[in-house]
Amino acid sequence: DISIIYIDPPYNKYNLDNLMTILQNKISKKTIIGIETSIKDNFKIPSKLNLIKQKKYGKTKLSILTLF
Repeated sequence: DISIIYIDPPYNKYNLDNLMTILQNKISKKTIIGIETSIKDNFKIPSKLNLIKQKKYGKTKLSILTLF
């Protein structure tokens, strides 16, 4: 089974570093995470997650991550 998590929080309102750290310990290897952020937001990708693609669209950045 493949799971998909899409995160689209209000920009600069939540601690994405904390959220991503918690998520990395709760998901399976077949989970894909898509996170939409402001291009100004530079959240840290936790050690267990792998950035597989990132695109910028105007003021928006979309990051796609999976577990290592």
